[in-house]
Amino acid sequence: MKKRIWKCSIFVFLAVIVMVAAGAGLFYFRALHYADDAERQKDVTALSETAYNLLLLPTYSEGTANGYPFEHFLGVPTYKTTHDFGNLVDINDYLKTALSSRDSIAQVFSFFDPALVSEDFFFSDTLTQKAYQRTLRESIMEHPEVTFLFLLPSYSLDYWCALSDREVEDRLDSYLLFCNEFSGLTNVKIYFFGYLDWLIANPQNYVNLTDCTEEINERMIALTIWNDAYRVNQENMGSCVAALSERIAGEKASPQQVRDFSEYEIVFFGDSIIGNYSGSLSIPGVVNSLTGANTYNCAVGGQSASAAPEEETEALDETLNYFLTGAPSNAFEGKEQFHSEIARFQSGEPDDDKLCFVLAYGLNDYFSGRAISNPLDSYDIYTYSGALRAAVERLQQAYPRAEIILVAPTFVNIFAYGTQKLGDAENVLTDYVDAVLQLAEELELPCLNSYAALEMDESNSIQYLEDGCHLNERGRFAYAQHLIDFLEEQMNKAD
Repeated sequence: MKKRIWKCSIFVFLAVIVMVAAGAGLFYFRALHYADDAERQKDVTALSETAYNLLLLPTYSEGTANGYPFEHFLGVPTYKTTHDFGNLVDINDYLKTALSSRDSIAQVFSFFDPALVSEDFFFSDTLTQKAYQRTLRESIMEHPEVTFLFLLPSYSLDYWCALSDREVEDRLDSYLLFCNEFSGLTNVKIYFFGYLDWLIANPQNYVNLTDCTEEINERMIALTIWNDAYRVNQENMGSCVAALSERIAGEKASPQQVRDFSEYEIVFFGDSIIGNYSGSLSIPGVVNSLTGANTYNCAVGGQSASAAPEEETEALDETLNYFLTGAPSNAFEGKEQFHSEIARFQSGEPDDDKLCFVLAYGLNDYFSGRAISNPLDSYDIYTYSGALRAAVERLQQAYPRAEIILVAPTFVNIFAYGTQKLGDAENVLTDYVDAVLQLAEELELPCLNSYAALEMDESNSIQYLEDGCHLNERGRFAYAQHLIDFLEEQMNKAD
């Protein structure tokens, strides 16, 4: 009996040794070893053959990250690595090789996921911190003349909700650890967008659960170039992580309601609030992403509802001439999105019962000091209300069963927050808001009062505006959400 117990003990002991050895081997190959394959060698060779000033080093979003924003906005020659970085040692070794062989490198920009590093060290803060200090931190401190910028992951909300609570906690802790370790270095900047609802809650911002589209990656890089609003450090990273953790928990407990508007086609006419943006970053793009509605962005930057007698107009009346008749107009020369969206709409066969037109004007009418109405001619297209009234009638004649929704102009910071009187009529912005609400009541049309719905004022408008007038990503996402809620109300009334 004792002999049998002894043999079993020996067997268990050997099994433990084998498991430890296997674990150590796995640790070596995952955390300390990298393959010197052909793709990696190509990146190493490029260090001596390519002239560049910025090194783009993606450890995630490899396929959709590119150096276009640096070259376009800054004119900085950029080299993007192409091989798949396996671990921290690989990253650091390549970085040291690059910095030692290229004096011209002034910046290193990395799409960096700290969780991929911490995972290799079993999410042990102690092991991970030591690894950082012996590799990446040391390399950064050896090159104070180089600026290192790290863009932390912006994974989709669906990705986070698919993880267990422990997995979420481990990954978010790794972000905090990285920020605490590196944000205090004078030549390091860290940026984080991954807790923002406009980004993570919009499925069309992603090609899969973890990789943002090329357009979104370019936009995030551009935002890091223009300002430090999204820069994080030891002081503010905790609140960002807490916000993301709370958002994930809330979504798991009560998943976001999915609205199905896939049978509907929604055509947007308006100004730069809508027309200056495309894809998933635009208001029509968000509506499409969150509802499945087929949306058409036929808005034009700089356009007003009212026409201007003294110049060739890009106003609403001219837009409808083109939209309804196809008559060419020099007013829209170079407006590629406008032309392509109208052509896309006209190539189909819309069902009037499932067709909706959104007319969102007023800001440029205010900025230009246009008259609101003409008491002698209620259809005067050189006035704000007259132009909208004439447009509504033309659309109703062409599509008698379609829904038409008017939208009030949004809050602005310029012209004394819209309180400065402009033009001969000396109108303020809220005069145009009141006018479109009154017109909607007169014509018995639904009207979204976006001026009130977004709840912007002098105290908080900077959170929603990218300048004194145009909505930023958060503002456009909020605008689209309010519009979706409003559209759903109208659909329910119709049923």
